[in-house]
Amino acid sequence: MSTSINNMGNNTRSWKNYWKVLISTLLTAIIVACSSGGINLAGIGGSGFISTGSISSFGSIFVNGVEFDTDSAVFDIEDSSGSQQDLSVGMVVQISGSINADGLTGIATSVRYGDQLEGPITGTIIMNADGTEKAFSVLGTPVIVDSTNSVFEGTGFSFASIAQDNSVEVSGYFDQNGALRATYIAFKAQVFDPSSTVEIEGTISGLSGTSFNIRNVAIDASAANLFDLDNGLQDGVFVEVKGLYEAATPDTPGTPAIIRATEVEAEDITLSADADEVSIEGLITRYVSNSDFDINGIP
Repeated sequence: MSTSINNMGNNTRSWKNYWKVLISTLLTAIIVACSSGGINLAGIGGSGFISTGSISSFGSIFVNGVEFDTDSAVFDIEDSSGSQQDLSVGMVVQISGSINADGLTGIATSVRYGDQLEGPITGTIIMNADGTEKAFSVLGTPVIVDSTNSVFEGTGFSFASIAQDNSVEVSGYFDQNGALRATYIAFKAQVFDPSSTVEIEGTISGLSGTSFNIRNVAIDASAANLFDLDNGLQDGVFVEVKGLYEAATPDTPGTPAIIRATEVEAEDITLSADADEVSIEGLITRYVSNSDFDINGIP
């Protein structure tokens, strides 16, 4: 575990150079621009627009440089009905709706938010050499917070105060090494309560019966309710898991941490063929060429 986190601490430059991509299902070209310059969306107005990115500000909702009117939008917050008041700057959301011809404003019909992780901070918290980033583990997943780019939510909760065994909620982007670079991290409790529900998103691997892995944590889904998994559990399927976390302890040497799942739900991370345009903010997780790469695991 510590090896993975140390490796992530040595690869911090990609955080400063995340990308935004505009993809039109009507065109064969993909337009790519550095985040510092943004993307010119002028002239592409129309319906069927999907935007995925972190919230930069409110008034309406600003995502990927576009101000979306949310007066008529339906809000899905962690699979429950919600409102704009449930959202915070830094949260990564998916917005469906339309964009105006100016490329700077649009109308949202739906806004969806779901965190990538919720659970305890475990292991040693490691700071990088210049003191601007901290790396740690949540549910077996390396997480990196940035003193400038990560939004911290919670009374007294900050880059300086974050501590081992804090219970946190994390939203952000996975990089090519499997670390979650947090755009938003919320304080849930000073000390993790083992009776509280944890959440993790990721790809099923090592499936054996009803047991599988998501990154570095084992999942026992023998008593779980399955949702949107028509073909059952399968390796390679991206899912959200909720359940109870049992950490490894000195009393059980060699026994890995495990989540006793109560729910396993398939999460669709592919691009919709019904969308005319899609705007994605995130980190390049696989790169072959300028026409063959993934952002946030999406080809």
